[in-house]
Amino acid sequence: MVRGRQVNNALPSNLKGMFHPAPWHDGLQHDLIDSFQRANFRNLEKFILKKEKEEQKLDKDLLLARGVCQKQYLEQHRLRRMLRELKFRVRKISQQVKIKKRKLAQFRRAQRSISVSKKKAETQITKHSLPEVKSVPITSFVHHNNYSFDL
Repeated sequence: MVRGRQVNNALPSNLKGMFHPAPWHDGLQHDLIDSFQRANFRNLEKFILKKEKEEQKLDKDLLLARGVCQKQYLEQHRLRRMLRELKFRVRKISQQVKIKKRKLAQFRRAQRSISVSKKKAETQITKHSLPEVKSVPITSFVHHNNYSFDL
């Protein structure tokens, strides 16, 4: 950074006079200097207006971007909430499925035990209903002397 005074001191004398704050006091050509300074101020004002327009445009862009970001944030927040609700629902449904599977397994076990007890009862009924044939147990073998065995 350089101060304006240092820049002005480095200028040639004819340009130094153009930036004189009160040229009429020192007997300079104040009409020429005034017109130069007015033109310089106009250029400065144009530059300032241009920068203000750029700033306004950037402000509009910033507001637009802020609005878009806010909408996206709200959408993401809504989606996160929906995801949490869906995860909760999945856990709830999986618990219900586990409970139903347990009940179904218990029901099947009960059905099996009922069917097994029915089969046992049927076999017991058939055993009692059939007349029992008593067979003579074999206790020994009869060996006749006329048979020979090669051992």
